[in-house]
Amino acid sequence: MKKTGFLAFAIITGLAALVFGQGLNFSAAVDKDRLEIGDQLTLTLTVTGNVQKIPEPKVKNVGDFALYASGRSQNITFVNGVVTSTTQFNFVLVPKKAGTFTVGPAELEIGGKLLQTSPISVTVLPSGSAPKQPAPAPTEAQVREGLKDIFVTASVDKSRVYVSEQVTYTVKFYQAVRLFDNPEYYPPSVTGFWKEDLPPNTSRYETVSGRRYLVSEVKMALFPTASGRQTIGEATVKCKVEDLDALFNRDPFNVDLNQFFNRGMRDRVLRSQPLSVEVLPLPEGGRPDDFTGAVGQFQMRSEWNKKTTEVNEPVTAKITLWGAGNVKSIAEPKVATPQNFRVFLSGSSERLTREGVRIGGGKTFELSFVPREPGSFSLPPVSFSYFDPAKKRYVNLKGQPLHLTVTGTRELAGGYSGVTQKELDVKQTDLRYLKRELGGEHGSFVGSAGFWALQTFPLILLGAAVALRRVRDKEETDVSYFRSRRASRMVKKGLKEIRAASRLPAVEYFGRLHKLLLEYLGDRFNVASWGMTRGEIKALLDSNRVSDEDKTSLLELLDLADRARFSGWRPSLPEREEALAKAERVIRALEGSR
Repeated sequence: MKKTGFLAFAIITGLAALVFGQGLNFSAAVDKDRLEIGDQLTLTLTVTGNVQKIPEPKVKNVGDFALYASGRSQNITFVNGVVTSTTQFNFVLVPKKAGTFTVGPAELEIGGKLLQTSPISVTVLPSGSAPKQPAPAPTEAQVREGLKDIFVTASVDKSRVYVSEQVTYTVKFYQAVRLFDNPEYYPPSVTGFWKEDLPPNTSRYETVSGRRYLVSEVKMALFPTASGRQTIGEATVKCKVEDLDALFNRDPFNVDLNQFFNRGMRDRVLRSQPLSVEVLPLPEGGRPDDFTGAVGQFQMRSEWNKKTTEVNEPVTAKITLWGAGNVKSIAEPKVATPQNFRVFLSGSSERLTREGVRIGGGKTFELSFVPREPGSFSLPPVSFSYFDPAKKRYVNLKGQPLHLTVTGTRELAGGYSGVTQKELDVKQTDLRYLKRELGGEHGSFVGSAGFWALQTFPLILLGAAVALRRVRDKEETDVSYFRSRRASRMVKKGLKEIRAASRLPAVEYFGRLHKLLLEYLGDRFNVASWGMTRGEIKALLDSNRVSDEDKTSLLELLDLADRARFSGWRPSLPEREEALAKAERVIRALEGSR
């Protein structure tokens, strides 16, 4: 212990000797030597050498400029036993009139020695021919802001939008000092918004009140899901910075080597201000009947796979929608079922793009039209409507109609094909059998249990076939019935897969759970579930008379999933299992209420 204390004392004493034993270098620089009236000039005075505390220099001559102090920064290196300190003093100069002026010299008195910089010549030109708004002199608040070593700001590109219109949220982290580690970013809570990240993050240099900062920028796209005033929470940045005061003011007899070599590290937590966004409801006037909630700017293309077909052979319409907006909110286009046809969705796909700060992409639907009888038909064009926030009105898009020729035999009302009405009208003919009396010593088979079993077995098979056919017909013609039957099977399979993937990252794990619950609600109640807001989900559960307990549990699960996906919360394995068990209980309750 004594050896350790002696070693620390020797190191500190040696450093102190080095600090005061080396010379100093004092210099001045400006960011430009020509500027116009209305611009501003940054003067940087740099002191390099081995010294602890440096007083603020004085600028003797600033010509016809207004001078404002804009903070200082300091960097210390310790290499091979040599301490080197670089300190920069920043000043903002705002010209008062045009002309050529001399700035400086600046003076610094330290250790009884007076240091001076060389004067700098600066030319101030009149404002250009194009009128320019003169830059006002920095305010006291701006000067204080410039004195900060690090700070965080948050902003939105629009403070007033429509429901489902994109808001671009930007967080900037300003850094004028060296950090010991990469900063940790925690996004804000965005309840009432659908969130999409906008990578990649960018970094660049900016000058604020004459001080140069490295600025790291993070953006994300937000889509409000309900009207009214919505609040975006505070973003948080955690980092470790140098505490120079702690380094120089440390007790020289402190033998804590760990603190000495950590060089005064200090934890900082920065938070942005919460932001408010006014969300307008979509207008009721002029809303088309086929509007399903899409907001943005979109285009549509529709294609038919053929112009001739047979009875019961589907013809497929491929509808592709693309453009800028929340593609995930685009629901299946509404199609009126033509007479003598069955219509159902046979597939869909989705592609999301991020071009600059705009979210967009495309979505494709395939609709199958199944004819019931032969003839020539004109299928109406598929239409799609969306709301354009830039034009503040609804826009309707229409695809190409189809003139379809159907061949073959008319389908029977019961759904059977391949049997004509003519064949059913054939008169019945009696079948006469040669009958032999059975009896004698072996007994009679007629009337025995085996006899009746053979007689009834074909009837049982026929009844089962008819029942199965009716179920299949109902699944083909009644989309609600088909989706409701599928819901139970798919949700059980999905819950089992999620349980087996408990080690996935929280974002992916709860993303799967969120998607599964929405898909179950869509199939269970025959609605388009993508893009449903919390209020719409609550209204759906109310309209289907779901109990308050089950409704609350389901909404809490969806909120929990959003928290894990968007807030940076990292739930433990028991918390994941508890959420999954709660989901299973809610599903069982909803299944039991059929």
